Amino acid sequence: KKKRGMYVDTAFVAPNAKRVNRMKRESKKDPYGTVLHRLKPGPDPSRPPELTEWMTDYQIEDEAHRASKNWIEAGSGDLGRIYIEIIGCDKLPNLDSGMAGDLTDCFCTIVYEDAIVNTDVINDCLSPRWLPWTQRAFVLNIGHPSSQIFIGVFDHDSTAVHSAHDIIGRVAIDITSFTPNTEYNLAYNIYKSNLYEKRKSQGKLKIRLRLELHEGNNTREFLVASTKAPPINYINVAKKADFRATHFVCHGEEDLHRVNIPVFKSNLYELEFTMEMAAYYVLEGCRNIFLWRGHYPVELFW
Repeated sequence: KKKRGMYVDTAFVAPNAKRVNRMKRESKKDPYGTVLHRLKPGPDPSRPPELTEWMTDYQIEDEAHRASKNWIEAGSGDLGRIYIEIIGCDKLPNLDSGMAGDLTDCFCTIVYEDAIVNTDVINDCLSPRWLPWTQRAFVLNIGHPSSQIFIGVFDHDSTAVHSAHDIIGRVAIDITSFTPNTEYNLAYNIYKSNLYEKRKSQGKLKIRLRLELHEGNNTREFLVASTKAPPINYINVAKKADFRATHFVCHGEEDLHRVNIPVFKSNLYELEFTMEMAAYYVLEGCRNIFLWRGHYPVELFW
């Protein structure tokens, strides 16, 4: 297998965090009684501040789904590109004190092949939204078709230089099931544990994703490239906190390569579930073939 080494300044994009002024109001009502929220981490710098400093929940949700303005490119692959945007999270646990509005300071870490990128930090919010002008949109160059995208969700700790940011959970995305040149709006459950019986949702992650192949590459060549062994990628990071966060994003909380009873039970549960799903799809396939059961209703007129 090939090995690739990357320097931190070309492969790592750190999270952006702003100081929090807890004396500022986070919500208010307009003259009509409508509740407005202060946008985080700040208003759109390309528009007058009064237009994007305060918005309703509906306006924030609508704004979050608009096209991103700033894209960060990362990775050294040459097969194609993945355009990924972190839209938001819902119902995250509070990992801070909870006093005086001190809630989870959420950010996301994306690891793909030889690239590590991070979003802005959204302070004191359990259902954060990353807006089009924030650091949320990334272009990941594809080096191997079967490489997975790993996304970790964390509570930012400004003192985490030698320790680590608080872990909320992670998501693993298999890109082989996506069709090129198609935009997907996706929602994933966030899990902290790799073990099947311990998996409890820590909220939801919403993303927007599009896969594009480079000019000259077609879907067949993309699939042929997947038959080759993927390279081993090495990336150096400068801080222990960043290393521990990246390690969790890639491998999870437990070491699944160690032989012990919890890992064995988790693999057994996963195997049983896979067999049940396989049996279901085989049965459905047989019904459709032998009973000629169509997927669309057909009306016959006599």
